[in-house]
Amino acid sequence: MREATGVRVLLVGPTSLDGVGGNVSTIARLRDALRGAGVDIVYRAAEEALAVDGAFDVVHAFHALRAAPRAAEVAAGVGAPLVITLTGTDLRPPHRTGLGIGASVRDAEDEDCAFRAILDRASAVVVFDDAMREEAEARGGRRALEVIAQGCDPPRLGDGGEGRAVLGVESDSLVFVMVAGLRPVKQPHVILPWLARVRQRAPRLVYRVIGPRLDARYAVHLGDLFASAGGWARLVDPVPHARMSAVYAAADVVVNASLVEGMSGALVEAMSHGRAVLASDIPANRSLVDHGVDGLLFDGEEAFVTAVCDLLDARARERLGEAARRRPRTSVAEERDRHLALYRRVKATGGR
Repeated sequence: MREATGVRVLLVGPTSLDGVGGNVSTIARLRDALRGAGVDIVYRAAEEALAVDGAFDVVHAFHALRAAPRAAEVAAGVGAPLVITLTGTDLRPPHRTGLGIGASVRDAEDEDCAFRAILDRASAVVVFDDAMREEAEARGGRRALEVIAQGCDPPRLGDGGEGRAVLGVESDSLVFVMVAGLRPVKQPHVILPWLARVRQRAPRLVYRVIGPRLDARYAVHLGDLFASAGGWARLVDPVPHARMSAVYAAADVVVNASLVEGMSGALVEAMSHGRAVLASDIPANRSLVDHGVDGLLFDGEEAFVTAVCDLLDARARERLGEAARRRPRTSVAEERDRHLALYRRVKATGGR
């Protein structure tokens, strides 16, 4: 048993950790790693009553808008410093990408004010990469920003046969997979007709989107689109994270078409599994993918179609996947240790 660190931390996230998704994976991974190092960790979802027992040395919120306001109240109540991790949609909300349908300019301004105000209450703000740091600074956060990349240890590739059963694909299919919660910003609908173009010359190509239905109305619309496309394109219910290695093993290409990201855990995991990846050319994805070296980036339909045609070549997929697997990345232990050092620092300074 590891010796206790003398640090007690309350983690606060947007939702319960019983589900699936990027925030769930990020928080659960860090929670488990810190517990393994002897940190006394308690997790609460912001949507809960957040009744807590005893004192905490640090309150750490994940998502500035959905978790940090409630976490800040708790931190003030127990006299603990507040740490905030920006997870992506808080820094790059829909109204900044043209997806804020129904949102007024006043709504956007109010959200920006709320974002700046909550960062000003934090003793430290964590971002995943330098691109996020620059954006957070540009939006007016005055606190020093800590860059701590998401941790990922070298995985053992799962059972591809199991993964193909999960995805419902034949053994000879050319499998393009998107791992994402179903919401417009992830754009699974946008690339559907683009893949259909390539399928005219590569009829073995299939498209699967696996993830939770985060936007119920959009998920219904997407289901209708996929149903009209035919069986080659399907939505797949999410599976526990422990089974995702099998999904990556079954995938020939993992696709990310997001308009905005924090740091895509799916891309990190796919690349660590040695899968070829094709990702939208946005700052978060450029921080993970070196175009033409360990993956491909696209900006628009023609670039996407050209890239997919290139990836029909198994040798190209193997070359990119192997380079992706070898790419240096932050380990879970490094991620844990940097957070623990941060906690100790804000505890020692009393949040100043």
